[in-house]
Amino acid sequence: MADSRKSNDSNGSLKITSYNIRGLKGKHQDIEFIKYLGNFDIFILLETHALPDAPAIEDFMDQQPDFEVLHWKDATKEFDAGRAIGGCLVGIRHSLKELGITHRVGEANGLKVLQLRMGKKELNVVPLYIRTKDWKYEFKLVEKAFANSTICPGNVIVMGDLNCRIGEFKQEVEPNLCVANRNGRRASDKKRCPHGSVFISFCDANQLQILNGLTHGDPKGRFTSISATIDLAAVSRSLMPWVVDFKVDTPHEDLTRHGSDHLPICLEVDLNFLRGSGARSRVSSPGQPSHSTVVPFDTSIPWTEPTLDSPIKTEEVIFVLRHRSGRKFPRRRLNNVVDVIAFNCNDLLNEPDENKTIISNMFFLLSDTTRIVLNIVIRRLTKWCRKNRLLSDCQFSFSGKYSKIDFVYSLSTIANIKLAKKGTKVYSYFVQFASVLPMLNERLWFKLKKMGVPSKIINFLRVTCKRDEYRNELLNYFRTGKGVLSKLMFSLYLYDLPEELEGGPGLVVDNRRVGILMYADRIAILAGSSNALQDMINQLEEYCDKWGLLVDMGKSEVMVFRRGGSISAFENWMITGKKSKPLPRQFSLTSCLLLRCRIKNKFLK
Repeated sequence: MADSRKSNDSNGSLKITSYNIRGLKGKHQDIEFIKYLGNFDIFILLETHALPDAPAIEDFMDQQPDFEVLHWKDATKEFDAGRAIGGCLVGIRHSLKELGITHRVGEANGLKVLQLRMGKKELNVVPLYIRTKDWKYEFKLVEKAFANSTICPGNVIVMGDLNCRIGEFKQEVEPNLCVANRNGRRASDKKRCPHGSVFISFCDANQLQILNGLTHGDPKGRFTSISATIDLAAVSRSLMPWVVDFKVDTPHEDLTRHGSDHLPICLEVDLNFLRGSGARSRVSSPGQPSHSTVVPFDTSIPWTEPTLDSPIKTEEVIFVLRHRSGRKFPRRRLNNVVDVIAFNCNDLLNEPDENKTIISNMFFLLSDTTRIVLNIVIRRLTKWCRKNRLLSDCQFSFSGKYSKIDFVYSLSTIANIKLAKKGTKVYSYFVQFASVLPMLNERLWFKLKKMGVPSKIINFLRVTCKRDEYRNELLNYFRTGKGVLSKLMFSLYLYDLPEELEGGPGLVVDNRRVGILMYADRIAILAGSSNALQDMINQLEEYCDKWGLLVDMGKSEVMVFRRGGSISAFENWMITGKKSKPLPRQFSLTSCLLLRCRIKNKFLK
């Protein structure tokens, strides 16, 4: 056992477990149990049911030569018959002294604290077992101890069986390496009891971050007993950069282990905290896209599609020139030069060059060949997408049938249908993206090829987007809302978003699940409950991380449609690690969206 932990010491981590063992009697004969405890530097055993003079304690201590076992809290016997209740033992590995870590048992207003010290640095571990019967009284002692003691608020670990259920309550989350769910905890146990609300308030008041359902080791918030999550761990927020991981140690086969109806919770902390070294490197802050998923576009592999990369015809050139903004020219005057323009356009399409232009002095204008080819390519792509139904039915833009007013009308109709049932709410998240810079890399071209866009068209668009004029159009699109190229590119870039959210909860309307509505890059995510909306927001953020998108937090809002009534104080959502509350009541669907569409009067008529 000592050898197995010696290798872990070299990793510089401190491993702690809290385990409700449901009785210590006979555990000294359980070889697997003894070996299991050998994986940790500190173990906290709860509900030992052992009185101070119980033989089980001596037998157990004989099996733990590598640990100093402390009688943390003795069990008590309320009745003459039956077993004792409660009891706690704490074990500290002897080899920690070799690393320069000393320990002592402190007391803060009656609350016992295990204080680990290395030099001037101190780490306070608070083992807790709160009985359901006397929960309010016992937890009140904990609150008073934290409020009136000298416990350093930045160096605290709270672990134990709290006998309270906190559901999926969200706390704001800072980006750290151990964090898997940056939008807050997830939980298999969705129920929250009054005691759980008290514990949550206690954590917020003392700057403690609850780890259950937050880390890579426990991303889904597993049950810690057969049907509930009542064994909890929380650490000081300032200690989070040194948290390596937290997990609920679930066995592979059975629901429980070692004769207990609870599962052990395990915490690993970087020892550099006690050494006074710098914090572990943080991940990029929320909203900063990850570029690790960039897939390079291979230009050496040709891909053709006759509908898109066929030679440009003179009819297409004439249509573009006659429908250009500004001065119009009759067809008979264009016929004299249209063949030359078509030849130049085909030359540019076959061999893209950002400097190729053609000047037609006959019309007293500078006709940019790139602009002509670009308009032709946009028309071809739009028709091709409609014909092959490449864009989802949720996408109203470029469908040829729908407009912004249809997007708003559909959203309003869905909300009204659901609200016809008394007590129903419709939760929505209106999303607007903030930046397009990440799209200028290989992600966009990879997606276009995945859709089946031919290599010739992709090469032309790549060269075109390098020109300052079109590059600035892409970069400023979300600020100005202008640019047909940008609008189409973003619609194509987001073509697989509805598919990514397909497994989400959404809303069921007329036996059809509707989870998202889109108009180009403007998105409305719909759900029937607060938790369902959070799940879909999490899916959206995973998609944004994967494809390098940024959400404009200033313009993206949560809206709750309802017929009267108030919104619960617990109805808030974590977006990029920060809490977001719904829009004020005076905001309505028409005022929020129709003002953007500038068709309010027409729509209301």
